[in-house]
Amino acid sequence: MTDAWRQVLDKVRESFAGNWFLLLWIVALIYLFFAEKEKRKLLVYPSILLGVLIFNPLLYRYCWRKLFDYAYWRAFWMVPVLPVIAAATVSLACRVRKNFMKAAVIVLAFAVSAATGTFIYKDRFVRAQNLYKLPQVTINNKKVLLHDGQTIEIGGVRIECFLVPGHTWGHMVYLIDDKYLFTGDTLWFGADGGYSFISALAEDNRLAVRSLDALEEKLRARGIRPLFITGHTGWTDNFEFAFAHKDKLCSPFRKRVPDPGAPYDAYDESDDTKERALSGFLRGVGR
Repeated sequence: MTDAWRQVLDKVRESFAGNWFLLLWIVALIYLFFAEKEKRKLLVYPSILLGVLIFNPLLYRYCWRKLFDYAYWRAFWMVPVLPVIAAATVSLACRVRKNFMKAAVIVLAFAVSAATGTFIYKDRFVRAQNLYKLPQVTINNKKVLLHDGQTIEIGGVRIECFLVPGHTWGHMVYLIDDKYLFTGDTLWFGADGGYSFISALAEDNRLAVRSLDALEEKLRARGIRPLFITGHTGWTDNFEFAFAHKDKLCSPFRKRVPDPGAPYDAYDESDDTKERALSGFLRGVGR
């Protein structure tokens, strides 16, 4: 249990990056509990329940760690930290009679939040960079609805559209000059081959599997063996690898499909750096 406590605390410390929001949340809950009795059922009790469930080391040990340890920190988003702080601030401001005092309460709340928070680009994130020197241009083209099987040409580049609904109702993949297939969120490459994309993020999982099967048949029938370029898990030129598990779903709640050694795992892209890209790290998978 001690180990579970330490792991939960490490995740909390990392996610809140040393700021005071969690402490302010607790103070706000105490204030709302005593000062706003009508908000207990609506805001206080649900917040406490979510906090107990999500920050619980026992549940972490036997439940959360097994379900989604690699994304456990995302569960913290379900705890209404900022809404509770905001509700307490508004309640406190409404109790003050003079308008300038109301404004002072709001300004003070913003000041405390800013002073105790962590600048987003300080440690964990970096500003968007144009590593590959792509031109920063705006193309005011007319928006056109594409259809399944439609072929268009842009600057001598042939683009063929394949409708593969499932992830979204109108999801498409694009075949470029019969050589490169941009699959978007149709395929997910695991260490042992391609799967239908993450089940929790699909409009219709069964439709997604059928669409993937139909896509493979179309490519085989035409003898096309392109480079498969996915939206999250790299690329491959191995046709059999790409469709190895076309009838199975990548489930984040069961088998750990993503390859820990892959260039991207869609949850932790800390290794997606300029140095890695220049050193040839973004190699093909399944080769």
